[in-house]
Amino acid sequence: MISLKRIRKGGISRVSRMVALTQTKLTGGTQFCNACNKAVARFYNYGSRPWGCPYCQSSTRERFVIELIDQGVLALRDDMQSLLHVAPSEIGIINRFQMREDYHPVDLFPNLYPAVATKPIDLMDMNDSERYDVVYLSHVMEHVPDDTIVFSNLHRSLKAGGQAWILVPIWDQPTKHGGLKMSAREREQHFGQWDHVRQYGADLKQKMESHGFCVDVHKAEQIDPKTFSRLGLHRDDWVFCGTKASKDHR
Repeated sequence: MISLKRIRKGGISRVSRMVALTQTKLTGGTQFCNACNKAVARFYNYGSRPWGCPYCQSSTRERFVIELIDQGVLALRDDMQSLLHVAPSEIGIINRFQMREDYHPVDLFPNLYPAVATKPIDLMDMNDSERYDVVYLSHVMEHVPDDTIVFSNLHRSLKAGGQAWILVPIWDQPTKHGGLKMSAREREQHFGQWDHVRQYGADLKQKMESHGFCVDVHKAEQIDPKTFSRLGLHRDDWVFCGTKASKDHR
């Protein structure tokens, strides 16, 4: 189901992208996309705010995660070789992850992600145990039918000391669950999109901790203002980094 609201936003973004690309070619750029390493005059709008790179279409959250990786805040240590990447649509992230020897791009609907050879997975049924060093999910958890099951599965799938990097849409209220019993129209009204079954708040940190993670929250607004502006970041992008306790601390 594609709503009129999303069709309208998509149309506006296509026009905005063409304008941003033209401006960039005519005047050069004072901003920078770290996903494709190109200067841009500005990032194009999706909805009412600057969002995407006119070249590679990277989002604010993709550029934020790349900045955290490049600065070592989200550490991809040499011993972190096994990565599970759910919904692998972000080319800049893919390029960094697939340098690892054991990279697994996956999704419930793998054909939607042609940028890399993606295999099918149902997070509700995954039964891996201590297999991955990092699991990365960007705007996935708001779609899953039961996040309690998925967080438990993700925690079990990590090696001791492994990390889950989770990004979700955030609002300034406690998490609200709707479930599949809501109509598509109701989900769009309550959660902003017809296929979202919940809206997370800052209490996601406590939710992850209840499943055994030690959680650090990284917020885009904590990036220094100059870098924040140059990369076209957005204050609503947060990364919840959950670490599974090492065996020495169990």
